[in-house]
Amino acid sequence: MPTSVIMPALELAQETGKVLRWLKAPGESVRKGEPIVEIETDKVTVEVEAPASGVLRDVSAQAGDVVGVGKTIALIFAAGEAGGAAAASPVAPMAAPGPAGAGAPGSVKASPLARKVAEQHGVDLARLKPPGGRIEKADVLAFVEKQKAGAVARLTAASPKARRLAVERGVDLHVLRGSGPDGAVLAADLAAAAPRAAAPGVGNVWRIMAERMTQSWTTAPHFYLVREVNVGRLVTWRERATRQTGARITYTDLLVRLVAAAIAHHPRVNVAWKDDTIVPRTDINVGLASRSTTASWCRCSSAPTR
Repeated sequence: MPTSVIMPALELAQETGKVLRWLKAPGESVRKGEPIVEIETDKVTVEVEAPASGVLRDVSAQAGDVVGVGKTIALIFAAGEAGGAAAASPVAPMAAPGPAGAGAPGSVKASPLARKVAEQHGVDLARLKPPGGRIEKADVLAFVEKQKAGAVARLTAASPKARRLAVERGVDLHVLRGSGPDGAVLAADLAAAAPRAAAPGVGNVWRIMAERMTQSWTTAPHFYLVREVNVGRLVTWRERATRQTGARITYTDLLVRLVAAAIAHHPRVNVAWKDDTIVPRTDINVGLASRSTTASWCRCSSAPTR
């Protein structure tokens, strides 16, 4: 029974995913754990690995297609399975001596060794047209090498970072000359080609990010306040508290607490704009920008302490 390649759920609320490109072509042999397709969601771009070894078949989602989570986008057939690698033809009872390599009427003429090698590599013997009419081991190996060369031509070698940058900037890796091993495209190659490249496209991740930032600017009033203060007493208090308690109290901890206390002292700034009206808040929430891709939030008590 074939193994399904499904659209994975990479996020908690994800409903669909977009197929960016197939790294393997239909009919190619794949190994379990080998990347076979690139998928993009609103937040990430990942390479999906083959869930089993065999031959990739029945690709139902092409590059650019948006597919629901859990939907099958391709099948992987095991060697010898119907739809996958061609199984060896049954040997017909020998009625009378005949020419070497002759099989049943209409069957593919191939040596036993050629059939074995074809099964190992997932090669359909019907696709081979040997000069002598009878398929030998060398014919199968030559066909396999030709298929590998074609796969390399279709998939430009590139580092993972270069692939990610190419997707974000809308750059076609096929038009770049790689400086890495065996001509692989590196991130530096994209930077060098930037002045000559066409205007970069916008990936789905950046598009969603821009939409959310624009929404924030247009739906919430923004207010900024900057003050310069002497924090000598704060430094002294922190040093004394550290000696007495042994706790590691950071200046960020203290600033969050002081900001919360100031908001509690001036409740008119603790409001929100919603449905064309000012809505007072009972809780005090202080948001901190972190170096990760998400924001850290701290909910502090509305009652200031000394």
